[in-house]
Amino acid sequence: MNTVFEGNLGNTPELRFTGQGALTQAVTTLRVCSNRRRRLDDGTYETLDELWMNVEVWGRQAESCAKGLRKGAPLLIVGDLRDNSYEKDGKRINAVKLVAQHVALNLTRIDTLRYETRKAANDANGHSGRSDGEARSEVRRTVEPDDVVALADDFGPDATDFDPEEQPF
Repeated sequence: MNTVFEGNLGNTPELRFTGQGALTQAVTTLRVCSNRRRRLDDGTYETLDELWMNVEVWGRQAESCAKGLRKGAPLLIVGDLRDNSYEKDGKRINAVKLVAQHVALNLTRIDTLRYETRKAANDANGHSGRSDGEARSEVRRTVEPDDVVALADDFGPDATDFDPEEQPF
């Protein structure tokens, strides 16, 4: 059964290898959180629902996820739900996991991340990032220097040159 899951990566991807010799396969485990929030009158947000999903990614895609994804990345995942129930202290724990067929960055939120990545890179180099000297005030997420490298790897060498105000749309 194909399932689409949208959320933010909640941890650093864990890459491991199964099997031996020619039968070795890469597998990456992701922990992804999807939540629904409501904006309050004072401008803050209240989390209404929160769902954590364990995701397994196999093969070359697993290696790419481990190399290119960082905690907090917005993701869209398509995969199959599988039973992951087990017993602990004599009690049955019912759980599911998502075995991913496709993992992608959520492009509906990537423009903000790319802008913030450019701003972080420019701030680190002592540049304002804007020709008129103004600073942009609405930064929605803190970007670590490692994010600059991860996004540059994902989107090519010009990823840090993104300026949302120069886009034709």
